[in-house]
Parts: sequence; C-alpha cells; structure tokens
Amino acid sequence: MNITKYLSIAGAAFVSGLTERELNRVIDEMLVPDELVVQSNGGRSFSPLGIAFAKFYFRLAPILSATTRKQIINQAYENFHVQGEGFNFLGEVVVGAKSWEISVDIVRVDIAPFVREVWSNLRLVDAAESSITQDDSVMSGRPVFKGTRLPVDLVVGVKEQSISIQEAQEAYPFLTKEQIEAAEVYLKLHPPRGRPRRLTEVNPKLKVLRPRAKSERNFDD
Repeated sequence: MNITKYLSIAGAAFVSGLTERELNRVIDEMLVPDELVVQSNGGRSFSPLGIAFAKFYFRLAPILSATTRKQIINQAYENFHVQGEGFNFLGEVVVGAKSWEISVDIVRVDIAPFVREVWSNLRLVDAAESSITQDDSVMSGRPVFKGTRLPVDLVVGVKEQSISIQEAQEAYPFLTKEQIEAAEVYLKLHPPRGRPRRLTEVNPKLKVLRPRAKSERNFDD
C-alpha cells in the first residue's frame, strides 16, 4: 500500500467519485492539509489520504457544517502523525481491522469507510498501470498493453461497439474482460486527446453486432 503516491486530478476524481471541480475546490479553499496536495507546473495532484479526506468532506456536507468537517479532517491528520506517520495504523484501517473515529464537540465520526473506498479504487489503478505501458518508441507513445503493440484506446469501447468479448478475443487472443476493464481505468486516469479509433476500423474482420437496447446488454455474453 503506497500512501506516498500522488494522483492527478483525473486520477483523484476516479478513486474518490468526486468531480474535478470539487477536487479543485479542495485545493483552492485549503480544505485538506497542504502536505496532502501538490501544485506545480505539471498540474495539481493528491495523496491517497488527501483524496479520502476530500471524499469525506463532500459526502458529509448534508449532515455536518463546513467548519466541523474541516476540524475533523485536521484532527484526523494530527492523529495520523501521532501514530508514527500512521503507516501501520492506516494499513489496519484499510483492511478493516480498525475504525478511525474522530470526535469534535458532540460529533463523533468514523472516517474509515472513506479511506477503504479510496484504497479499493487505488487497487484498480495499480492493476491498470501494471498492465499498461507508454513508450515513445512504441506506437508513437500511445498507451499499449504490456508485451503487445495494441493501443488500449482501441479496445476500451468494445462494450459500446456491440462487439462480443469472444469476437474481440479471436482477433486478439490475449484480451480478457480484466484487460478491457484495466484499459477503461487507465484512460480515465490519462484521458486521450481526440476520438479513439474503433477496433472495427483497425480490424475490419470484426463483426459489429446489431445494436441492443440498454436493458439487453450483457458484457459477459
């Protein structure tokens, strides 16, 4: 579990379920401790703990005042440092072995569920980035599945193109449902410019199935 890895705004939006606008507010309004965010010429980024705090802040907005939410975040961060930078403590929170209850006045809140949700999505990020690579010498730097020259943006629209997973696998035998899911996650983290090409444009042998109603679609067909 890497708690020092910082994610871009797009990555933070994916793992938190927040909008990029909400995440920019977190930085602009200093809603989480400065150490948990980074601003540079390369853009803005969040640490996983900063993302969890941001998720807590916006999701409890209907229940707690902004002042109380900020107090809880600040107290939780102090608690994190008291735990010796909190590495072991945070690991136990993530696996469900511990709660993370913070009290402010008469309010008592467990922020552990927000941490667990963020870390669950971080595992998807790690899986995507471990199976996909970008190299300027391969396919002009487009992200491809490791060990192949197949750009991920060619397969990410498989479900929308009404191409069955079986047909896609006939054209690209290594392709699995997990690979397609990894491609979708990767492109959410690293949005491509322009419209991605379709598999049928690259491999005309792939047959496009008749469009089905949304209620009929089943990716596992």
